[in-house]
Amino acid sequence: MDMSRQTILVRAAFALLVPFTAPACDGGAADELAVVQGRVTAGWGNCGAFPDNAMCACTNANYLGQCMIFNNTTRFYMDLSKAPYTALNDTITSLVVGPAAKVKVAQHPGMAGMFRLYSGSGPNGFGVPNLGIPIPSLDNQISSIRVDNASDDCLNPGPGQAAIFNDINYSLTNAGNCVLLHVGRYTNPLLNAMTGQEDGGFGMNDNVISSLTTSGASIMLWDQNYFKGAHMCFSSSTPDLRTVGFDDRASSIKVTTCSHDYCATGAALSSACDADCVATVCAQDSFCCTNSWDGICVGEVTTVCAESCS
Repeated sequence: MDMSRQTILVRAAFALLVPFTAPACDGGAADELAVVQGRVTAGWGNCGAFPDNAMCACTNANYLGQCMIFNNTTRFYMDLSKAPYTALNDTITSLVVGPAAKVKVAQHPGMAGMFRLYSGSGPNGFGVPNLGIPIPSLDNQISSIRVDNASDDCLNPGPGQAAIFNDINYSLTNAGNCVLLHVGRYTNPLLNAMTGQEDGGFGMNDNVISSLTTSGASIMLWDQNYFKGAHMCFSSSTPDLRTVGFDDRASSIKVTTCSHDYCATGAALSSACDADCVATVCAQDSFCCTNSWDGICVGEVTTVCAESCS
């Protein structure tokens, strides 16, 4: 039943039982991520035209055979043995990186094993016609791929982005690792695979110690997988999570553009700020996105989204 059909009196009565609490995470107005619209068009065999911030991979040398585009929207391709990528699992022999992309390809699922880094360059991107060179090669061995914008920078997150670090004060010294996160959800397996764009390093599951956010973005942390357990939300940069007792604990993460933490009461939220839980709640209870995000809406985070607000 659409909870917005309840009378305002019923909502008001509930508010008396659940006192208003100030939003725990004021993320500001929503910002849309910039999307590169350019297209790579010049002479890359069977790749055809594809976005500047994407990669094309092919089963044969010189960009021939079966080719597939890997984009910056999906970004993490953790296991090519799963549909719809199975034809390219352990069969990639050549690849092209768009001029606005940087790519990490790895030998095993989850970005494990031997890896290579490639950045696009020039107006038409950068091509590797034969992965059999150099030695040791990744020819017919690639099982996971990560595609980032070439301009992505952990130390300077763009609109609607957040960066996580495994050291305090956003440090990259002493084998420090960072990962730039776009709006979306990141569960335990994906955090384990986040070994940094620049090197192998360690995964970020239970390894986040500081975070950077930009205006319009909020980062939500849970200490269990699939957004369970203890939860905290930050709309501003946090140089040391030890000060709030949440260092080395995050096992699932979300980045949203919501105006406040959806685990706290406050102004009505936009379903566009979180295409996952907020959109699901508002589809069932439009009051939450048209009137206010009250205690009932907070409760629906658990009953409708199966997420924890503890």
